[in-house]
Amino acid sequence: MDVDGAVLENQWENGLWLTSGHNISNTYVVTSDVAENSPLAAISYTLNSTTFRQLFFFDRNGLVTTVNTSGGSNWSKPYSVLPNATSLPNTLALAAVADTQSTGLNGIRLYYGSTIGVIQELGVQFLEPPENPIWRTFTAFFDSDPDTGVACVLKNGSNHVYMRNSSTSALQQWQWDYANPDTAMWQLGATTPRNESIARGAHIAVTTDGISTDYIFYQNANKQTVRALYYGQNISDFVSDLDSLNTASLGYRLSATWSTGSSRGAVALTQNSTAPTEMIYALITRNGQAEGGTSYTGP
Repeated sequence: MDVDGAVLENQWENGLWLTSGHNISNTYVVTSDVAENSPLAAISYTLNSTTFRQLFFFDRNGLVTTVNTSGGSNWSKPYSVLPNATSLPNTLALAAVADTQSTGLNGIRLYYGSTIGVIQELGVQFLEPPENPIWRTFTAFFDSDPDTGVACVLKNGSNHVYMRNSSTSALQQWQWDYANPDTAMWQLGATTPRNESIARGAHIAVTTDGISTDYIFYQNANKQTVRALYYGQNISDFVSDLDSLNTASLGYRLSATWSTGSSRGAVALTQNSTAPTEMIYALITRNGQAEGGTSYTGP
């Protein structure tokens, strides 16, 4: 989101952002119908041989709103997914995940900090006509903190959602296995121990190697950005003393993605707090080794 409140789409190619060193034109504008300081959640999926990119945000009335595009076409006009899906003011919580597996999740699931005082789940199924999606209200997660972030990732057909428990301050994981109809319900997964709690008002990001491990990033009670691993049945292997992580102070948004090839590991990204036109990234391996840098994204 730029200083005027418009959401821009940038693209990383051959070690550079497309806008690097250039003035940003309307070509990169996705939408301007966004609430001030709204979190953003972006997903992509391939449906009937067409790849879609979809962005979720809160509009100026606080409603959960979305736009999408396919290929090189223009972004759609914003539309609210449900008339009563209203966000809590100033919430950081917004995350989405999508898949097109007929034996798994064949749709979208979205999580946000709701005015009902918890993290709320919404969803849509791709079996319904894509030109007229029917969004539904699903689970409201009890004891979840809507003032803090939320993150989700799909691994082996299972949805892992991470949020703060408002009673214990622990980072809490919930799981839903879409590939197993015998366990078609939310199961409480792992939680962080008491000495590794998450700060209220912190952000959360997660990515996965797609095989066995989730890489979770969040800000703890000491206002440090932590990398933790989920594998087996526990959240463990906390790393919080890396300079490349702790540029993301409390209140700054985090994003994460998985990097393959020679630079294999989890990449965490955040805005540079001292240089707003720069993105700081940290690539962290499973054993905690890290490399970082900055990249100019444009004004």
